[in-house]
Amino acid sequence: MSELTDQDKQIAIAEKSREQSEAQAAADITRQKAVKESELVQTVRETAIAERSKEVEIVKAKESAEKQVISVTVAAEAEKKLQKTSPNRYG
Repeated sequence: MSELTDQDKQIAIAEKSREQSEAQAAADITRQKAVKESELVQTVRETAIAERSKEVEIVKAKESAEKQVISVTVAAEAEKKLQKTSPNRYG
């Protein structure tokens, strides 16, 4: 009877060990998923920051281009007016 009790104890220990291994494996998988999700969130955040930065640079470039167009237009109009008022100067 003592042998059966020892075998039962060993079976119970083996079963608990298996359950513990399964629980550990499940916990590892959960941690891996959490890390993956965290990295995905970080990627989305960094992508959003980069896109906003790009949009700001595009707006600044457009503003600069518009200022240049205005400057060139004003200079051309001034030159045109000057030519009308002083035709002999350039002719």
